[in-house]
Order: sequence, then structure tokens, then C-alpha cells
Amino acid sequence: MKKAAQKNSVSSAKFNSAAFKSLLSITPDIVFIKDKDLKYINISDSFVAYAGKKSKDEIIGKTDEEIYANSKLAAKYRAQDLEMLVSGKSEVNFVTLLPDSDGHSRYAFAKKQLLLDEDGNPIGIFGLIRETAKEYLDKQSYEQELDFLLDTNKNTYCLELIDVDNWQIVRERRRTVDGYKFPLFKEIEVFCYVANEGVSDIESDAFSFYKNFSKQYIEDIFKNGRRDIVMEYRRILPNGRVRWVQDIIKFLVNPENNHLSVALISRDIDERKREEQELHKAAEIDEMTGLLNRASITKKITTFLGTEGADSSHHLLMIDVDNFKKLNDTKGHQAGDKLLISLAQTVKSCFRNTDLVGRVGGDEFFVFMKHCPHRNITEKKAEALIKAVDEICLPYKDIGICISVGISNYPADGIALSELYKKADDALYYAKQHGKHSFVFAEDIK
Repeated sequence: MKKAAQKNSVSSAKFNSAAFKSLLSITPDIVFIKDKDLKYINISDSFVAYAGKKSKDEIIGKTDEEIYANSKLAAKYRAQDLEMLVSGKSEVNFVTLLPDSDGHSRYAFAKKQLLLDEDGNPIGIFGLIRETAKEYLDKQSYEQELDFLLDTNKNTYCLELIDVDNWQIVRERRRTVDGYKFPLFKEIEVFCYVANEGVSDIESDAFSFYKNFSKQYIEDIFKNGRRDIVMEYRRILPNGRVRWVQDIIKFLVNPENNHLSVALISRDIDERKREEQELHKAAEIDEMTGLLNRASITKKITTFLGTEGADSSHHLLMIDVDNFKKLNDTKGHQAGDKLLISLAQTVKSCFRNTDLVGRVGGDEFFVFMKHCPHRNITEKKAEALIKAVDEICLPYKDIGICISVGISNYPADGIALSELYKKADDALYYAKQHGKHSFVFAEDIK
């Protein structure tokens, strides 16, 4: 016992040496040394403020219970120290908070080291607390971002974290969604191949992104200021199913090594996209006939003429049912509605899938024939349309139900839809005034 006490006394003297005291006076770190009775032998100047005291004399030779007003905090420190002394655990690292004079808290890294004599017996504890606010918060933010991206959405298939500097996959997470779970990739080459091959639409941004996916490509995106990318597209899953997915690409900097990282998160949005499509379709479609409504076909024609259709030739057909009011008055509105539904189906069947067909009024319809450089093609279509409508109007022959058609040409009759509409309407009026049951081109009106 005497020998051990001497060694403890020697250690205490070492911690009270002039050199050690000088070090404690200049270090910004919070440093303390306790003996095996957990009394403070020495402390840095920073520790005085940390403990809420005015001088070292209020701390040296005392225990935590004697210097801290917060009994729970003192008991926590004592229990931690006793565990080290009894178990022989040589080191403990943890994160703690440093309150400042403004009442705010800063994160700090705390380290406790067991002090041993020459025979390996514990004689005290050395402690150091160093403020690491920025580093710790950066790391916390980095980890929380990854956790958030995966865990906040139950429809998240996977998260792929790639260290761009080392160009390797450093983390993968998976979740089963709708009975399917993505496989782990391990290698970037395999990931790139699967990611690119699975994109259903080769015209989508996702296809281009994964096709060009490389270290240089990712670095260039980051250098250009992009920090996140969101892509929604249809993906072919390895089980053959086609689902709408949303890929979120986040560019992050790993605070531990300052490497650029890219996180790729894939989420199932199939149900949401299909609901959106149904709502969008409902907003565009005429409820009775199933054709495009006036607002929708007008928008589509205007957009087309302002983009890919600007340098080509097209025809606008305005169709009106002759004697339709008489049908409603004599047969009833149900008969009129039935005819409009049949008429809509007939009109649509007479034209190409690429042409735009819509109902623009009670008994008025639009057909926009794209890319028709020759008038004779439109003439044949108009003739076929009138003939087809005549067949469905046979039950109403006694009323004289038929159609008249006015036709305008882009760009000869105008380059704006409003101009084409007026010319087609003038041609339609001319047809009605000259016997009905016919088609007239605006350019033929004298």
C-alpha cells in the first residue's frame, strides 16, 4: 500500500509540475486530472469557467458532488468515472454540450483516459473536452440528411451513397416497397448498367443522366452549382413490372474527409402519378364525348404551332351538325346526346392518332390535321368523314341530320390559331349557306 501511495504521490507531483501548469494555462481545451478518489488534482484555466467557478481553489481537492450545483450531473460524472476505475476500461469518448454565457449550447468532444501506475493499477483519470461544434454539426447534418432521405418516406426503394473522389459505393440501404426490393449493387459499374437499362422512356432526363453517369459527369454537375436533381419517370423493375419512380440525387460533402458524395434515392410514386394522370386527363377531356375539350385542344394546337409545327403545313377542320336543334326539339335531348357521342367516335376514327380531335361547342368539333402538305389529302379525309357521318345519321334522315365542314390552312390562312379559327368558321358558314352537307376551304371563298 505504501509503494502504491508513493507512486500515486509521484504522479500527482508530475501533474502539478511547472511545465504541466504552464500548458494548462494556455490551452483552450477543458482539461482535468482526478485522483483515484475522484478528487481534482489539477485543471486548465478553461475548466474553471466550464464548472461555473471563479478560481481553481474552488475546484482543486474537491469532487464533482462538491463543485456542481446540479446533483444529477455530478452523479452522472461520478458513475462514469467509477465504472472506468472498477472495470479498467482505459478510455471513454462521448459528445457533450458546452453552455455559454448567452445560455446557448455548443457541441464538444469529450475524452476520458484512465491513468495507471507502473504496475498497471488505476490511480486516476485524465479528461479533455474540446469544442468541435462545426465538425460535429456538419457530420450530424450529413448523417441526418441520409437518414431523412430514406426513412421519411415508406415508398423509398433504396439509397445509394457514392464517394465521388474515390469513385466507389460506400453505403447502400434497401426497403421492400409493394412486394419488391432492389438488389445491392456493390460496384458502380453494375449500378450504372442496371440504372440505365431500367429506364423505360429513352427520351427522359433519367435515361440521359444514367447513360452519362461517370465521375467526371457528376463532378461537372456539382461544379456548375447543382446540389440536387429530381427526376420522375417510368422504370422497368427487374421483375418486369413498369412503375413510376422518383429519383432524388443529392450532392453532399462528407465532413470527415471533405470528399464529394452523391446520394441517389429511388422512390415508388406509381399510385400518385396515375392519380395525377387521371386528374389531368379529366381536366382535358369532354365528359360526354371523350374527346379533347375546347380549352385543351386550343392549348395543344397553340403549343404545337409555336414549336415543332411552326415550319410545316397543317389543316384545321371546323365541323358543325346541320339541323341539330331540330333533332333535340323533335326527338329529345337524349337522342341529341346519343348522336353527339356516336359522331365523336366516328370523327376520331376517320383521322390519325397524331391528329387532334376535340369538341369545342354544343354540336361543333375541331380536327387539326398535322403535317398535310397536299390539299388533296385533306379533301379525301373530309369526303370520307361526311360519308361516315351519313351512315350514323340514317335513323334521323327525316330530320335532315348531316354535317358541314369549314377548312383553313396553316400558314396560308394565318399563323395564329385565332386566324385559322376565323377562316375555318367563315368557310363553315359558307358551306351552310350554300346547301349544307359539304366541306369548303377558306381559300376557295370568293
